Amino acid sequence: MRPRRLRTPYTILSIVVIALFYAVPYVMLNESRGLELAFFWSLTTLAWLTITNLLLVRGLI
Repeated sequence: MRPRRLRTPYTILSIVVIALFYAVPYVMLNESRGLELAFFWSLTTLAWLTITNLLLVRGLI
């Protein structure tokens, strides 16, 4: 079994990303109500899923 060397950094980064998912719309996009907010959520979700998938495929987490 290979060591899972990125588990702790990934967990910390996950917490930061989740906090940003909540903070950015309320702090920076507080005037956005339509497509801007939907685009933000779609883009961040897609980016995080892509990063997670790459790490899982490579066996790093």
